[in-house]
Amino acid sequence: MTTSLDALFDPRSVAVVGASDNPEKWGYWLAAGALAGRAPRGAPPVHPDAAAAALCALSRVAAEHPELSELEVNPLLVHPGGALALDAYGVRVASKIGCVG
Repeated sequence: MTTSLDALFDPRSVAVVGASDNPEKWGYWLAAGALAGRAPRGAPPVHPDAAAAALCALSRVAAEHPELSELEVNPLLVHPGGALALDAYGVRVASKIGCVG
């Protein structure tokens, strides 16, 4: 069975902004390193299970709190041990107040 999230969690292809097929450009080396499993500056790549769990948790919060019109988490630190929202921001839907008189 496929779902609307299959493209996100099981993509057939990925576009890398800034990637290049020219070996003289940084985009070539960064994309080649990523494809080989290496990350720039020694940083580990995002752990997909932890990222998926964070996305599910944020979706659950949005579903359980319809009074939120906005929910932002930025940045989200994702590592093999889990995910940590370093900053978050939420906006409640403004209630309509009628005027009397």
